[in-house]
Amino acid sequence: MRTEQYTPSQYTHRRTSTLDLDPGERAEFWTEHVRENHCLFDYRFPGGNDFHGATQVQRARGFQLVEFWSDGIDYVRSIEQIRRDPNDDYRLVVPYRGALTIRIDDGSITLGPGTAGLISTRTPFELLHGRAVQALVLTIPAATADRTHGFEPAAQTLDLRAGLGVVLGSMIRTLADERGHFAAHDFEIACEHIVELSSALTSRIQESGADTGLAAVESSVRRHVRLNSDVPTLNGGVIARELGWSLRQVQLALQRAGTTPRELIREERLRQARRRLVDPALRNLSIAEVAFASGFSSLSNFGAAFGERFGATPREVRGLLD
Repeated sequence: MRTEQYTPSQYTHRRTSTLDLDPGERAEFWTEHVRENHCLFDYRFPGGNDFHGATQVQRARGFQLVEFWSDGIDYVRSIEQIRRDPNDDYRLVVPYRGALTIRIDDGSITLGPGTAGLISTRTPFELLHGRAVQALVLTIPAATADRTHGFEPAAQTLDLRAGLGVVLGSMIRTLADERGHFAAHDFEIACEHIVELSSALTSRIQESGADTGLAAVESSVRRHVRLNSDVPTLNGGVIARELGWSLRQVQLALQRAGTTPRELIREERLRQARRRLVDPALRNLSIAEVAFASGFSSLSNFGAAFGERFGATPREVRGLLD
């Protein structure tokens, strides 16, 4: 590992590389390095353990900018990891070589040079890329994002090829290039200006109709259910109260999408139960424990709903691990 450090006041700059490590140590080192700088992920290394990567990390007062290049890798942020390692911060991902794909639910966005992606680690997602990708990742503290309009946990694509987007991309690139010349206060001011520009761009996306009205309610309800489906008392009324809407608003938003609060909650619980049943790391859990952990209060109701949804019993699905 090769590391250099520059620490004026509370601002730190650190360079890290896997190039000096033994090939068998690189993948494990990278997982710990990413955990330290971001949060808990699962990883898939398409090229095996002989993995190459390097970062330059700038950090001060909650903001962090990571410039990285690496071989191909898949990062997976699941509901289980969110529970084990909660993190409400946002990430602004700006590739300038190669392409990255971000998958959330059944949708995905692909980012390349001239674009940026705004994502939140409070919701499940996957980030995948091939060899020789280079990108910048700015961590925006949740407290800062909460003071700013236009930030949503769902992934959004920002165009950096015109207007405010060009200014935003230039500021992020300059922030990285000048890493050796900052004090904490100056770094914080620059990051806050970047957040303001990002907010302005995301607000324009929403104003154009990308996520307004009932669509916004539906999106928030779905996120809330994904994160809380294992709570046995979760229902439409609880969702409405916790999100600050009326039950009628929640029902109308889901009706527009062809479902109901009850159906949405049951579907998420069933999907979560199926994921647990086929996870080798959870093989020690009994089927009853999986059912209760997934929010079902009755084992018989769980079995019937599971069979109807997947065409197989929980025991048969668990048998796929054998």
